[in-house]
Amino acid sequence: MKAYESKEARLKLAKSLAQEGIVLLKNDSWILPIRQGTPLAVFGRAQLQTMIGGSGSGSSASNGAAIILDELKKAGLIPDIGLENYYRTELSKSQANALSEEDASERFADLVNSGM
Repeated sequence: MKAYESKEARLKLAKSLAQEGIVLLKNDSWILPIRQGTPLAVFGRAQLQTMIGGSGSGSSASNGAAIILDELKKAGLIPDIGLENYYRTELSKSQANALSEEDASERFADLVNSGM
């Protein structure tokens, strides 16, 4: 990737990226707003478990955050049940395999105490 050292070069790049990204917001076929009763394919586990922020200094609690899939259903849209079931199964598997906070703390303490 080219180094953009001057302010002008960075601004030009930012403008170019913004112009390219705006294409994603076009509504040429009048798809938006999505009408009630419209079937949707919703991908990703975040439809069932809203994730806000990231980790470290970018983290934040998502307790009480709206669940995307629930909100789509409230709006009268029809998410694909096959995809919903798939992601529910995957989410359940990952939650079953996740360490509890206590177990994770114990494993970390064991690692620290082992001198590794």
